[in-house]
Amino acid sequence: PFCKELKQKYNIKLIADYTLNAVNSFSAEFLKENLIDRIAVNIETTGKQIDEISKICEVELVEDLCTAMTSRYCIIGSFVNKDKD
Repeated sequence: PFCKELKQKYNIKLIADYTLNAVNSFSAEFLKENLIDRIAVNIETTGKQIDEISKICEVELVEDLCTAMTSRYCIIGSFVNKDKD
């Protein structure tokens, strides 16, 4: 309801940020049902998944430098790299 009111009042499109992790048709359908117009996919999304999502909703690719994982806090990495501190 809140999103619907915003869309109608301001005539805007709503974009689902990549942090929502929409990586398949099920998540795309859910977001579209909840009035999302476009999905910004995350960096782990494959080409096949992007094709799948784009059949349901507009897809936005965001090009930016980002950290996929900080291994400093990774449990396995702390054992593997224990001599590198």
